[in-house]
Amino acid sequence: MKRFFAKLCVLNIAALCILTGCSNQKEKADTSRKEQTAEKESSMETIGVSRLSTTNNRVVDENGNPYIIKGISTHGIAWFPQIINEKSFSQFKEDFGLNTVRLAMYTAESGGYCTDGDQKKLEKQIDQGVELCRKLNMYCVIDWHILSDQDPLDHLPQAETFFEKMAKKYGKVPNVIFEICNEPNGNTTWEQVSEYANTIIPVIREHSQNLILVGTPNWSQDIDQAAKAPLDHEDIAYTLHFYAATHKDDLRAKYESVVNKIPIVVSEFGICDASGNGTIDEESANAWMKLLDQYNTGRILWNASNKDESSSIFKPETDLTNWTLNDLSASGKWLLAQTKEQANKTGTEKEQAKQAVKKTEHAKEVTLQIDQTNDWQENGKQFVQLNGTVTNQTSSMISSWQFRLAFPEPVRISDHWNCEAEQTDEKTILIRNVDYNGKLESKKSATDVGLIVSSGSKVEINNMAIE
Repeated sequence: MKRFFAKLCVLNIAALCILTGCSNQKEKADTSRKEQTAEKESSMETIGVSRLSTTNNRVVDENGNPYIIKGISTHGIAWFPQIINEKSFSQFKEDFGLNTVRLAMYTAESGGYCTDGDQKKLEKQIDQGVELCRKLNMYCVIDWHILSDQDPLDHLPQAETFFEKMAKKYGKVPNVIFEICNEPNGNTTWEQVSEYANTIIPVIREHSQNLILVGTPNWSQDIDQAAKAPLDHEDIAYTLHFYAATHKDDLRAKYESVVNKIPIVVSEFGICDASGNGTIDEESANAWMKLLDQYNTGRILWNASNKDESSSIFKPETDLTNWTLNDLSASGKWLLAQTKEQANKTGTEKEQAKQAVKKTEHAKEVTLQIDQTNDWQENGKQFVQLNGTVTNQTSSMISSWQFRLAFPEPVRISDHWNCEAEQTDEKTILIRNVDYNGKLESKKSATDVGLIVSSGSKVEINNMAIE
């Protein structure tokens, strides 16, 4: 009997081991399926959102057309995580006309990723933000928000680990943009930033070709240093930060001096002073917007929080999970007004385009002589640079001019200067004066009116009609 019970116990133990093994295998299989599903979901293309890149010193969409990032930045997500919710992001898109949300994750301050912050919680907040942007067809900037740490090299190993993780997870998601160092400052040089960038960018490129934003010295103001020694990487843009009440003509002049030399994105700006608080200067802010529009430069306002400071778009004590437009601060109201102004501008320009087609006599009295000055091929597309001279042939002064360029083949605007350019259909581009060259005395000319167009076939400029 004892031998029988012993054999029975052995059989039971063996059966239990087999069942346990099967259970473990099942758990492993379930885990594997979950990992494969997560990987598949993270590589899904976001419908309606184009992967951004850079061409001819501009951020462009997949068709090669300039794309203007218009966004809002969170404050530190460790401190104001409540703003990461679908209602807020949806209102940013619908009410404000924004296409981008920047997730600011501080690295060194209290709650920072590299100090005493909860890394898993911060990463979960980023996951939530990215998923909301994907759902709403918006872009999401993952911002490694260095500030008090000054030199991005101070936390290089942590940055490598973080961006490898993010690039693996979101490298195939076209609406994710990686901002690898917010505001290098103090005595940090461009050489130090370059060393950092030349380490981090290859880490990201192992898994992703998405747009990468690189900060510049002096709180991302010294973009001229980047222009003198740009990085040897594709599809990157350099960041310019400004606060309108502090940074005015001098920084605007610096921006204009390099905007056609390197791709630029204003990944952070405010309409108050550089402290993020203090006096609001809407006049300077509007001058900045006009300039950025002229060169198709993206911009992201700081910040979507209820912190008691001028740069916050909400009043203090606002419920960040359930706010209305009545909760907007002065900065928030200004941002909302930009949407209405842009809508009015678009409507006016469309009406002007219609009128331009009708005014055939204007083309006879004010002439456009246009020549092809350069052409090249890039990524399977043909690019042509056109330079023109507008001459007032009338006997009196004119205050504006515009022309319709009708190409024999479909073309896209790649860049333009000393004019406004609008695509009215796939073969037609309308160009008009900018504020400084519309007024022409009799027999006087506006020179260096430039345009770059791209096409899938050879551009036949000799068969282009000018009206």
